[in-house]
Amino acid sequence: MVKESHSSLKKYFDNSLVVLGQGIEQENTTISPSLFNNRYGVPKRILRNSIAGMLRESEVILIHGFYTFVTLYALVHGSRDAKYALMPHGSLEEYQWRNNRLLKYLFRKIFIVLAKNRDFVFAVASESEKLSISKQFPRWELAVMGLGINYSGVPTVRVNKETPLKLVSVSRIAQKKRIDICISALRLLRDEGIPAELHIAGGGEEKILDSLKELVHSLELDEYVHFHGHLNRSEMMDLLPLMHTFLLPSENENFAIAVAEAICDGLPTIVSSNVAMHTFVEAHGTGIVISDLSANTLKNAILQVSESLEKYSLNAIDSGYLLSWEVVLDRWEQVLCK
Repeated sequence: MVKESHSSLKKYFDNSLVVLGQGIEQENTTISPSLFNNRYGVPKRILRNSIAGMLRESEVILIHGFYTFVTLYALVHGSRDAKYALMPHGSLEEYQWRNNRLLKYLFRKIFIVLAKNRDFVFAVASESEKLSISKQFPRWELAVMGLGINYSGVPTVRVNKETPLKLVSVSRIAQKKRIDICISALRLLRDEGIPAELHIAGGGEEKILDSLKELVHSLELDEYVHFHGHLNRSEMMDLLPLMHTFLLPSENENFAIAVAEAICDGLPTIVSSNVAMHTFVEAHGTGIVISDLSANTLKNAILQVSESLEKYSLNAIDSGYLLSWEVVLDRWEQVLCK
């Protein structure tokens, strides 16, 4: 997503990208490996003077992530006359506050001092993220940008008569994604005689993956649950058109790119109210939002969507353009060029 936004914003700016950590070599990109591959972006060695010089000369500085070394580094070396836009990517949501509270408290104190009297805006992906940040930084400017995606497929209208009902979960394998609920809901569907199957795409924590496979086996669903592992963009575009309903009953999700890609493909979506994209799903009728994270609630939502599959699919196709980079870039222009 960082790479795509960097490339898309070239429409308005002559920009360069600095990556502290692992990155993909591309034009106008400087990569500085992080110490022990740490996720906070602390570099292995002191950053080169050229990067500090780049920051001093930049009129606009976009920062990805809040609790990172690069955030403080950019504020220290960036020009006081520059426009700063920081994308927290969910790191400031209340759900994330439970870990490393002391370090985060100290970081925020330093951040507030460095960012004082700067032309600064929090650029967030959704209204729910905006609400969370406004509670913590009530006097700071916030702008809801959304996130653009580069959807290259041709959307497919799903129809009610297709069987078996193919459900898909696309996410990192992690506890908070609640893929276990999807598996348990499948068992309930099959117990009611609904010919359904579940496809799980994504890589992640092996321990959790093993526990999910054990759950599948204990519920006697081995024949009906398919683990695809990590899929690249091309493989994902091959899988999505074959599916009927997308599931993400997550405990916390800042935006959920996979939901946006599903919508653009015309795939009806069922998400939890903890997924920031739930406001889009509700506003445009692309699926159903659930608040109760239980297998029975998810099962009922799946049945409701399956009864009006074509309606939800057409709503998704009609609203998918709102998730394109063309629309998102218009918002960026309004914020950065005012």
